[in-house]
Order: sequence, then structure tokens, then C-alpha cells
Amino acid sequence: MDIKVVNQQGEEIKQEYKEAKEPETIAVKLDEYMLPSIASIFDLKPNEVDQYKEELKTLYEYAKTQTEERTPEALKWVIRSLQGQIGSPPFGERWITYLNRYVKLRMEKNKIEEEIKSFEK
Repeated sequence: MDIKVVNQQGEEIKQEYKEAKEPETIAVKLDEYMLPSIASIFDLKPNEVDQYKEELKTLYEYAKTQTEERTPEALKWVIRSLQGQIGSPPFGERWITYLNRYVKLRMEKNKIEEEIKSFEK
């Protein structure tokens, strides 16, 4: 069923159809958006993000392996839940360095287990 536009006399008014353009997308770089977002979990100041860039990238890569979603909220949730699992860092150690050490060990452990499985097949 088509809907037609008519004037007061009941005559059809021709409509011009314009092709829908695809919206322009802007590529967001990891450093520009995700790292400051993840840094907010640790209450890092904007000038501290560069100092902890490698740690933030490691945590970002780990979070991507734990969830299919790529939204900042989902990735931050993975990191927050990890904080709850491993407990508080030792006195004087920052959360970001403590969590980063754990994540590196965990990722290395997973990599080693995968290699061992490849030998056992």
C-alpha cells in the first residue's frame, strides 16, 4: 500500500526521492578514547594517562578477550570485576600496576596452556 501526497483538489503531488547517504563515521583511535576511559577506573589524571599507557593497553587487550562487547562500559566492567576477584593490592602499590601484573601473568598462563594443548593433540 502506497501513501500518496495530494493537494486540496485531490491531485497527486510528485515527490522527489533522495538517496539516503551513509552516515560519515569517524575512526576513533584507542589512545584517544579507550585509554582515558579505562584510566577513569583508577582515578588517573589526564597527564598520568601517558605515564601508564602500556599498563592501560595491556588491561584493554585482556578485557577484549573476556567479552564480546567493545563498548567502554563493558570493557570497564570486566576490569572492575577483576579487581573484585583478586583483592586489594599490597600497601603502597597502585591498583593499575597490581592489576597489570596479574593480567600479564594470566595472559601468559593462557598462552602456555594453549601451546601445551597443541602438543597433546
